[in-house]
Amino acid sequence: MPDFSLGSGLKKIKNLPQKFKSSWKLITIPLTIFVLIGLWFYWFQWRPSQVRNDCHKIAMQGAIDKIAHDNLWSKNDYDVYYEVCLHAKGLK
Repeated sequence: MPDFSLGSGLKKIKNLPQKFKSSWKLITIPLTIFVLIGLWFYWFQWRPSQVRNDCHKIAMQGAIDKIAHDNLWSKNDYDVYYEVCLHAKGLK
């Protein structure tokens, strides 16, 4: 039966040759860079496009509701709803 205790794992790590002990950098540095690039892409590309898409839907619905209520349409209505939504979600 294999031993899964922490002590036996540490003993195995201490017994590894030096080249394997230093090779962790070859894995963690590219992995860290990959994760940082992924987070950057999410925050500056994916998230803003999703927020703009959501705000477009909200602004269209708000403008349609105003048309139904007032029987009057203005492009300014859509623009105001859109700008307020972007501001509320942190893009403006």
